[in-house]
Amino acid sequence: MKSLVFLLLIGVAFALDDDKIVGGYECARHSQPHQVSLNVGYHFCGGSLVSADWVVSAAHCYKSRIEVRLGEHLIKVTEGTEQFISSSVVIKHPDYDSWVLDNDVMLIKLSMPATLNEYVQPVALPTHCAPAGTMCVVSGWGNTMSSANDRNKLQCLNLPILSDQDCENSYPNMITQSMFCAGFLEGGKDSCQGDSGGPVVCNGELQGVVSWGYGCAEPNSPGVYTKVCMVTNWLQATMASQQMLIPHQPDHIATMRSLVFLLLLGAVFAEEDKIVGGYECVKHSQPHQVSLNSGYHFCGGSLVSPDWVVSAAHCYKSRIEVRLGEHHIRVNEDTEQFISSSRVIRHPNYSSYNINNDIMLIKLKTPATLNAYVQAVALPTACAPAGTMCTVSGWGSTMSSTADRNKLQCLDLPILSHQDCSNSYPGMITQSMFCAGYLEGGKDSCQGDSGGPVVCNGELQGVVSWGYGCAERDHPGVYAKVET
Repeated sequence: MKSLVFLLLIGVAFALDDDKIVGGYECARHSQPHQVSLNVGYHFCGGSLVSADWVVSAAHCYKSRIEVRLGEHLIKVTEGTEQFISSSVVIKHPDYDSWVLDNDVMLIKLSMPATLNEYVQPVALPTHCAPAGTMCVVSGWGNTMSSANDRNKLQCLNLPILSDQDCENSYPNMITQSMFCAGFLEGGKDSCQGDSGGPVVCNGELQGVVSWGYGCAEPNSPGVYTKVCMVTNWLQATMASQQMLIPHQPDHIATMRSLVFLLLLGAVFAEEDKIVGGYECVKHSQPHQVSLNSGYHFCGGSLVSPDWVVSAAHCYKSRIEVRLGEHHIRVNEDTEQFISSSRVIRHPNYSSYNINNDIMLIKLKTPATLNAYVQAVALPTACAPAGTMCTVSGWGSTMSSTADRNKLQCLDLPILSHQDCSNSYPGMITQSMFCAGYLEGGKDSCQGDSGGPVVCNGELQGVVSWGYGCAERDHPGVYAKVET
């Protein structure tokens, strides 16, 4: 409660403006053969192929397991040019700061090399930093904010790199050495980003990665991009050291230094979007459950008052549509309320390194209407003890051929003791975390959607955060503790 109240008192430092190309145009088919789509059952970010084995994207796009889709143009249609390759390892920059988005870059190692052809080609890493005034191309499948442009077809836009002074003037004290601005200071043009993580290519080199910005095509608020020339040495060193990377542990936060550290601790990753061994919730039996949407469902959350929703900090996006009163998220059942966010506030002590304080608040633009389908859940008055039975819910993958992930899934599971939790994840459990599930594995110990609720005796005790594997022995789900 102390942390939640504190979050209400602080403002938003800046807004990430994901997934927008405004004033652009449909790219000539396969003119950007380095462009990839990152997919986890849906397209969620862009990226750039930089070798047959490696993709560069934004660290804020991190997920533990990613399918990389290459050779795409129209992402909703199979055109015979695509290659779908799973990640084997996902590595965020070791100095990535999720609070200010410094060093917002990550590497994705493909589980098998891409086949290079006329549809799939790597882009060169920069040999030097491009100067102000250089014209570049940014591309992505983000929202075009146009009724004429089809966001399912790869969109391009041309824009100039701005001077350091213009960038700093636009975002005072927010621009680091790893960032640059590009766009038009007068606004109203194509200064918004493509998909987060997507490429900014200047004279055939990958100079930037789509990172953040304020508003969209607004005066004096150009897009902000990760400066690839400042991290090229890290990219090259990490790729060269790939023989030391551990296959099938794609979720750690690593440089080689971090990898060695994780070898000593044991592997940890965020296992998003899974309910296993659960059941379809009785319709609207979880009226606090919300779906966070940015053109697609990406996380869960909990309504805690008509104005506020609690979710996980690792689900952060600058603009979110909160969908309340849902059961079947693919069908309009006339019980829904769709309300945009006015503020999204992560816990000030959230750490993307160890997922500590993985909690955030979303302020609704207009209050939710409370009724039979939409109700707030109580915040906890005390921490629930070990052994308390709780319900976790979400629309995540059920890993079942019979269960429908589009219908809200529930599962019942007990809170575990702090000792059992620490034994399962030595050195990784903080005071802001607890475990719930079954140590013997094989049952319903995996999480629902990230950010979703863990409700015990009518109180929101937890937020779905992370875990290792799914229903594996001695690896229960780990949840952010709401009462701290």
